[in-house]
Amino acid sequence: MPVDLTFCDQIGVMTLNRPEALNALDHQLQADLEAALGEVEGRAGLRALVVTGAGRAFCAGSDVKDLYGVSPEEADRIVRREARICHRLADLPVPTVAAIHGYALGGGIAFALYHDIRVAAESARLGCPEIRLGWSTPYGMSLLTRLVGRGKARELLFRGHVIDAREAHRIGLVDEVVPDAELMETAEGIAREVAAHSPAGVRALKAVLNAEEGMGMREADDYECRAFRVCFDTEEARAGIRDFVEKRKRP
Repeated sequence: MPVDLTFCDQIGVMTLNRPEALNALDHQLQADLEAALGEVEGRAGLRALVVTGAGRAFCAGSDVKDLYGVSPEEADRIVRREARICHRLADLPVPTVAAIHGYALGGGIAFALYHDIRVAAESARLGCPEIRLGWSTPYGMSLLTRLVGRGKARELLFRGHVIDAREAHRIGLVDEVVPDAELMETAEGIAREVAAHSPAGVRALKAVLNAEEGMGMREADDYECRAFRVCFDTEEARAGIRDFVEKRKRP
């Protein structure tokens, strides 16, 4: 199967499994990602999701073979489908952790950008080389700009360079760099740490962070206050305050 999905102790692990093509997003992989995301969306009790790729790459982006010889209308349909998959990933109610190794190029780096946290192996190579093929990057550019800043984003996009994991970390594209052998252990450890927190609080925080990206400061503050009120009215929040006041050690 082009996508493997496993669950253990409230953690999901989704693996793009098309290693012979560096996990490039062909029609079948797109369809399997849609099905896997549907399963994740309906999974009761899930608290975090780790996403990675099988073989030598995280994801090499769009499968250029699928774009060869097609009309502009069909090419537009293909990349819009990829963008919708990324949006569904970003809209998941639980935090997501990208475990990136090998190549994350074009649509692959965009796919990584829609995760909440990105951990890269030392082997990771990230970039937006679409300009070298004669077209602009079709989605994810606004997220890239937010993460690394206007100047660095434009440099990466206009020059089409591929950078290593250390440089990606330096500019803020990934959050942590680890040896390849420690990649999944680190990503799953982050997921377990997130899963240990109040699920209501984490889901509220994720919803707030997603919603306020297009908001002004005052609108965002109001949204955050309303989310806080909902979380405050839970037993977990009351227990947290009680433990703090009574100086009890929390797990």
